[in-house]
Amino acid sequence: MTKRRFTPWIALACIGALAACASGEGGTAGNTELNVIVPTNAGTPNEIDITTVEYTIACAGGHVTFLDNNASFANEVRIDGNLEVVDGRTDPQGAIPPEFGTPRPGDGAEVWQGFMDLPPGPCAIELRARDNDGEVICTAIEPFVITADTTAKVNLVLICDTSFQAPVGTLDVDATFSFNVGNFCPDLFILNCLDSNPYEEQVFPPPNPPLAGTQCEVRYRDGDSTCGQGCDPQTCVPTATGLSCTPGPEPGVSTTVTCTNAVLDCNGDGAPDPSCTWNGDVIGVPGQGPSGPFEVISGPPPPGTFFAYCLPEVLGGTGASIHCTAVTTDGDLDCDKTKVVTIQCPSIEGPCFVPDDCDDGNDCTADFCDDSSGSAVCVNTPVLDGTPCNAGAGSCQTGMCATARALSLGCANSTPLGEQSVSSAVLNVAAGSVLAGQEFDARLSGSAIFPELFLDAAQQLVLGGVRQATLLDLQYLVQVRSGATLVGGSGAVPGVSLGADVAAITPGEVQDSDCAGLICNPPVILIDLPTSDDCAPGGVCDTLGKATGPSSQCVVNGFCVTGDLDIPLAEATVTYAADPSGDVLFGWADQGLGNSTFNPGTNLFTIPKPNAFDPIEQGLKMNVGLTIGFECVMGIDAGQDPTDPDNTLIGLTPDTDLISFPIGTTP
Repeated sequence: MTKRRFTPWIALACIGALAACASGEGGTAGNTELNVIVPTNAGTPNEIDITTVEYTIACAGGHVTFLDNNASFANEVRIDGNLEVVDGRTDPQGAIPPEFGTPRPGDGAEVWQGFMDLPPGPCAIELRARDNDGEVICTAIEPFVITADTTAKVNLVLICDTSFQAPVGTLDVDATFSFNVGNFCPDLFILNCLDSNPYEEQVFPPPNPPLAGTQCEVRYRDGDSTCGQGCDPQTCVPTATGLSCTPGPEPGVSTTVTCTNAVLDCNGDGAPDPSCTWNGDVIGVPGQGPSGPFEVISGPPPPGTFFAYCLPEVLGGTGASIHCTAVTTDGDLDCDKTKVVTIQCPSIEGPCFVPDDCDDGNDCTADFCDDSSGSAVCVNTPVLDGTPCNAGAGSCQTGMCATARALSLGCANSTPLGEQSVSSAVLNVAAGSVLAGQEFDARLSGSAIFPELFLDAAQQLVLGGVRQATLLDLQYLVQVRSGATLVGGSGAVPGVSLGADVAAITPGEVQDSDCAGLICNPPVILIDLPTSDDCAPGGVCDTLGKATGPSSQCVVNGFCVTGDLDIPLAEATVTYAADPSGDVLFGWADQGLGNSTFNPGTNLFTIPKPNAFDPIEQGLKMNVGLTIGFECVMGIDAGQDPTDPDNTLIGLTPDTDLISFPIGTTP
């Protein structure tokens, strides 16, 4: 939507349409159209944005008697509501009236709304224009008199802004009145929808698209609260001379609104309604109904206010416009009044109206409603890398929230060094918008760990020590415990396999130079081990306790191992479908693995010792002078095995240890 800009003064012209005066049932009262001329000179100082104008029309009416039986009712009326300012219309009356001076570029008529059935007699009209901060900046109030079969003309002066500029408008009112002796027909004043102020609502559950909706209002009343002898249907019984008919029963006045290509919500509860009906007079109070751009009524709407949502083609509508019809009746069908309005359906794919419309649910994008090009569109720009996200649990990386966590693993190894031990691997998950019922992409990466304990053991077994190892096999499986489903995944518990990031390993992939003719051994992946040559007193190896003593690494080999070996995992981007609510929990695989079994009674895993020559399901295999394989399951240290002091018990990892992303709702 292009934001409307207005100078702080408005000229108003109200031009009435003369309705026919008819006797008998079904006659019409006076109709009044309200037309607005608004200068829109760009660049004028103190420009303001006016989207709606509140109105109050009060007519004293009078106890007018009709025909022979002197039937009458108190026909005074006060109606309150809001009128929409719509750009781009031309003056329906042709030339600009002379009261407004010489036309200038940008001048044009803004046709606001039509009023029907105003009673003859003294009246007053008040208009209140508010700016985009909700302040009343222009007011106009003027008494006038509606006389049957004549035209009343009133000049309105609006006092706007602190400069008290006072342009003059005119109010032309042509009015007649209708009457039906025995029953006064109800009055339907207005059916009004602010289609320039739409908003989105998830009327139907995902994966259905959100709908664009607007607030509407209807105003009507019944002067005598009866339908008299004209009540329909009538009950008739045969008599000697014909039929004797009794009208009724008296239903009271009501108005029903129906709309085509739309979903109606009459109660503000989000539940679709086939039509909206209100009983009793609804003439409004100040502030009732649609009162400004982007305002959504919370809770049940006041009487006469309802919501209309555009139906797109995928749901059986046209996606172009809604046609709403209001029918007011007091039970006398000849007195029914009808008014029709058309609501233009906006596109909700790109245009926006306020910044909240552009919220993509991603902590790592700055969301804007940009109207600099003249057509408002959403812009979602990645924030600076390192910006905190996910309630501080992660940081932004290239527009996605990345959370890294070292998750504990229970592993069995192929050496005589114990049965089960605890290791870990760092999992890094980056995700953008995780919204209910929608698909989202996640970047998965991390690093595996070859424990220092086994590197130290290798230094004692290989003459001269080991500074490089050969990576033979590596695979870690990322699983979602709850909150989402892997799109395209297969198996009972689908997971995503992460292998080694060879490009990030030093020296990396190396071709064996030992060839027999044209036949060479396949390339191998070599990894430099974390070592140091600083064996001096107080040096690196000395602080690690590996520099002194006849069997120390420095004495035996001249260097020492300084810690665990971190092996980077290659990044993978996959797609998940989020659940309707909750949190998406990421971790390493602990279900569906053949290398472990879980006992729900003890809440413990059992991991059989692997063979050094078998493929790895989850874990890694390296040659550090001898081949060592690890088979792992995600699990926590559950204490020492009382029957085997070299064996660590492995328990189930709790949800609180996993990487968590909350599932948001559609913005």
